[in-house]
Amino acid sequence: MDFVKKFFKLIFPVKFANWLRVRLAPNNPPFGFDFTYLQREKLSPNSGPLNNLLMRHDGSFIGKWVHYIEIYDEILVELRDRFLGENDSNSRPIRILEIGVSKGGSLEIWKKYFGKDSIVYGIDVDPECAKLELDGVNIRIGSQSDPVFLEKLILEMGKPDLIIDDGSHRGNHQQISFTTLWPYLEEGGMYIVEDLATSYWGEYGDGYRKKSSFIEFSKELVDTLHVRYTRHRLPKRVRFVQTSVHSVSFYDQIAVIKKKQRMEPKRVGFGIGGP
Repeated sequence: MDFVKKFFKLIFPVKFANWLRVRLAPNNPPFGFDFTYLQREKLSPNSGPLNNLLMRHDGSFIGKWVHYIEIYDEILVELRDRFLGENDSNSRPIRILEIGVSKGGSLEIWKKYFGKDSIVYGIDVDPECAKLELDGVNIRIGSQSDPVFLEKLILEMGKPDLIIDDGSHRGNHQQISFTTLWPYLEEGGMYIVEDLATSYWGEYGDGYRKKSSFIEFSKELVDTLHVRYTRHRLPKRVRFVQTSVHSVSFYDQIAVIKKKQRMEPKRVGFGIGGP
């Protein structure tokens, strides 16, 4: 595959090669898609707490897309403040589950970001990942596509407040994980799925507008927010979240689903001259 990419790059300009590829192999990454890592010194200044932690990080390797850092500093502040703020009303530490351990660096970062009392779990199919456990960072070996394994994990760690799926990146696995774990996510919690570029790639079993992809699945989650306004029924696979999805947000390669029971919508008027 790498030889074919190099061959096409030598023969065709990138724009023409991509034009050709769209017609011959549309469910593959475009030519020129860059997977290389920047040196931290080349990152733009960012004063967010996650960015600051990453800039000082000297532990296990963590690899993220640069724009994720700003996104996470924006969306995680609510959870962080809820459990670490001065007016903390929680009587327990935050519980975090990350799917996909890799080198273990992100688990270390979440432990620092959410404080020493946070309960952090990671899962991976690679048995070697078990060696990356640290004080307060628990790693369990199993598949994100195994509901029995996932439910046993929840019994051990308790209901998570934050779930981050950085696992296989295969849509069918992501859907199984979400369907299994969502009922156990705490009220007010957040479910994040990363690296959704793979939703468009055939090598991950997905492709543009294929129902197997998490992008298409999450579009149906958006419909759950508006089911009151249509005569159509929701697809079976998302009916179980009909009243518990508070919001669905999309960023470049990231979907964020917040959990909170929704109330019946009611109108209110203000000012003079109303009905």
